[in-house]
Amino acid sequence: MPDSTPNEESCVGSPAHKTTPPGSPSHRALEILSTTPPGSPPSLRLSLLSLNKPDTLKSTSNPTSKVEGNVFAMDKKLRQNKPRLLLMGQRRSGKSSITSVVFHKMPPQETLFLESTTRIQKDSVRSFMDFQVWDFPGQLDYFDPTFDTTEIFSEIGALVWVIDAQDDYSDSLNRLTTTIINLQNTFPHINVEVFVHKIDSLNEELRSDIYQDIVQRVNDDLSDAGYINPNITYHLTSIYDHSIFEAFSKVIQKLIPQLNTLENLLTVLVNNCGMAKAYLFDILSKIYVASDSGPIDMEVYEMCSDYIDVIVDITDIYGYERSHNVVLGEQMQEAESSVTVHDGTMIYLKEMNRYLCLVSVIKNDEARDKKGLIDYNCHIFQDALNEVFARNWEKDKAVTNGNGEQQADADANADAASA
Repeated sequence: MPDSTPNEESCVGSPAHKTTPPGSPSHRALEILSTTPPGSPPSLRLSLLSLNKPDTLKSTSNPTSKVEGNVFAMDKKLRQNKPRLLLMGQRRSGKSSITSVVFHKMPPQETLFLESTTRIQKDSVRSFMDFQVWDFPGQLDYFDPTFDTTEIFSEIGALVWVIDAQDDYSDSLNRLTTTIINLQNTFPHINVEVFVHKIDSLNEELRSDIYQDIVQRVNDDLSDAGYINPNITYHLTSIYDHSIFEAFSKVIQKLIPQLNTLENLLTVLVNNCGMAKAYLFDILSKIYVASDSGPIDMEVYEMCSDYIDVIVDITDIYGYERSHNVVLGEQMQEAESSVTVHDGTMIYLKEMNRYLCLVSVIKNDEARDKKGLIDYNCHIFQDALNEVFARNWEKDKAVTNGNGEQQADADANADAASA
């Protein structure tokens, strides 16, 4: 990240000063920037991506929750069996490259050597919310009678259709509209996400023309078939910039029943801490789970996303277990870091758990001078986040089975076998 070294202030896991007033986090208001919390000297351990920490929140909560404003409502069975993201499109449209870059951290340049997919590739992603990514070969006719269409589409979270914007996409649009029409009668709840992909070598005017042409042709074909205003969202994407992560962030957010609650919590945090913008990121994929209600600035988003890579790299270097067992006071497990760049903007990162981290941008001079209070407010936000993602339905299941850990291990083994 350019010019990010001056005035660097990195608190590598601050001490546990989570002594807060009585009362549950859900009823506790975030402090206004007017008081000063107890001091917080730095500690010695960075635990970002530590695999031996307790798995505090891995998935979504209450099965009866619904995604407000969306046609698709996730039920309990869907979350138990993991929602699926189906990547479809013509051959060489870039589906395998997308999954490799987003979920396997492959450098975009190395995707040039990937072979064409010849069979369905299934990836199980274990994160704050467990889900599956199915990469379909471009030549596969999944509506052929030999395929079980119900098995493929019944537990789908979203259908991601990838279109190569640099190639003739007429056949791809025909297959897309045919797929949507075939699915409407049986699975009308499916979210269709169209990635207009490989836009990196196109100028702004050509991108806009191609985007408008694709939208118009799909809408016209579906309108002729009797479908008005279908549930389709379009994204301009490329693996050579952050647009692919932005697009997948929007896709994943539609699968989170608690999205509105997360946005409200982040908005309260931003307003009370003098932040310019805040994102809740998935650490491994750099997909942002939620952000505050302010507008998205791609430059700010890219800066926050890149800062996660900086902290992860530092973790790989310094986050090892020390040979001595000297305990220098009470320590907290989560990593925490802040850096001030050349224009005076502070980037603040706070690890929420092994999967999620909060990254915010602070431009307010008064807020930057009261970092201790920001730490305190982020602890309260962390407690509220734990309540939002508390998987009560799994606790009930564990009580019913009488042995939650064995059941979880059995589920994990079954996932591995199916994958």
